[in-house]
Amino acid sequence: MLQRINALKAGIEQRRVQRGVAGVADGEDAAEAAAAAEAEEAEAKRDMEAEKGRYKASFERLRNLKKEIEHLQLLLEQSRQKLQGDFEKWCVWEGGWRVGRRGGGGMVLRPLLRGGTRDGRQRRCGDG
Repeated sequence: MLQRINALKAGIEQRRVQRGVAGVADGEDAAEAAAAAEAEEAEAKRDMEAEKGRYKASFERLRNLKKEIEHLQLLLEQSRQKLQGDFEKWCVWEGGWRVGRRGGGGMVLRPLLRGGTRDGRQRRCGDG
């Protein structure tokens, strides 16, 4: 769209230059040529305004879509955090395990009682 607007602007400028050159060279015939050129220029201006309107409408649509996407990303992050929190609560309630964090961000379950699991290993959340 922007390229089309720029092309229309260039066309208007080119017509103005041609009209100026024709006016100097032709004398009286320049009036008729100027009237025809003005009609072409007016049509090009209408086309350019129509393109600008479509461009603005598309830009506004994209701006609204961006806002909607950002809102959905926020909701997704909130849902992820809630799900993780609910899962951690469930793990503690279900098996008496305390949820800890590993360096890589993963969860590790540790028994609430001292001494570890029966075999001395840490248990991961979701393990049976």
